Amino acid sequence: MAPGSLGTSLRRREAAARLLFAGCLLLLGPGGAFADPAPGAAERWRSFIPDGWQSADCPASYGKEAVLCAGTDTGPFKVDRHIPTLSVRAPTTSCAQAQKDFVAVGGRMGITVARSTTGRCGPSAWTCTELRLKDARPTDPVAGVVYLSCPAKGPVEIYFYAVSARVIDSFEPVARRRARWRAGG
Repeated sequence: MAPGSLGTSLRRREAAARLLFAGCLLLLGPGGAFADPAPGAAERWRSFIPDGWQSADCPASYGKEAVLCAGTDTGPFKVDRHIPTLSVRAPTTSCAQAQKDFVAVGGRMGITVARSTTGRCGPSAWTCTELRLKDARPTDPVAGVVYLSCPAKGPVEIYFYAVSARVIDSFEPVARRRARWRAGG
């Protein structure tokens, strides 16, 4: 192996991982202007943040639909280079179109839906789809849990948690508690 090739390979892999996460967070792109949130929306978004995580406005590069970001660089879900994150998006499309767009963009990046379940989530127990995401990369993959909230009247909201695939099984119950997830109708 040539001198420095391991470092170069690692830097390339880390750069690819950053692009993967950025792409996942940008899955629905900056389409449509986001209207001012309804009263209580910011509180609802924050209610999905796990205890101990820090929240902030999303970077402008995430687009106008990204309304809140959160993460932590400590704790049991901080594994390897993966920083556990939550991205809250409020797309201006229908629920069906938002899910279709989300899955299509993820698929182009090697992220697939490992499981899709319908139920209820959020403080108002709105109709919701839970997606478990899987990264096709064999080395150091990421994983995600997504809650696509589709109230009968009101905005579509996407809550996207991303962690290392090594801890997704222990993280999923945390995401479900924060989302107030109930499978079924």
